Amino acid sequence: MPEVTEIFEKFFESVMPQMFETITEVFPVSGMEGTTFTIVVNLTGDNGTTYGITIIDARELTVTPGGLDDPMLTVELPASLFVDLIKNTVSSPMQDMYNAAKDVQGTIVFEPLLREGQPPFSVKLIMNQADDPNITLSADVPTFMRLMNGEISPPTAFMQGKMKIDGNLSFGMELMNKFQAFMPGMS
Repeated sequence: MPEVTEIFEKFFESVMPQMFETITEVFPVSGMEGTTFTIVVNLTGDNGTTYGITIIDARELTVTPGGLDDPMLTVELPASLFVDLIKNTVSSPMQDMYNAAKDVQGTIVFEPLLREGQPPFSVKLIMNQADDPNITLSADVPTFMRLMNGEISPPTAFMQGKMKIDGNLSFGMELMNKFQAFMPGMS
């Protein structure tokens, strides 16, 4: 495994600028001409370091090892927490997702209920190319967000009338049991 300082250097000096460039190419931000936003990320404790981030016109990002003078925003967090966040963003959820999904067959449909007058849409997850069994969950967007953040469980949302469930309830329980490892709202 690379040294912690190498992880920070690669993330701030390579990964972050590449991600910013890709995102802003796909989703350019208008109306930000003539602006400069500065951020300092101060990673504290053992192996701690500081990086400055400058975003010009919402189009150009530069990273300055060692920080910046007079940033608009300073973010301080333990270096060890930052390493855990980076590591767990990829490795743990990916392993949990694989373990949960490898044997599941069926389809789940999420139907966010939007404000009146807006066209409805659905998000369909087909697991292992199986249409059946299936279940459809319908709720307003704030309820789905509360589910994803672990603030409310599917059974609670259903019992409170905040979510409608159609389809195979046994399949829904199987999904809830399998996916609770990486989705806090499923427990």
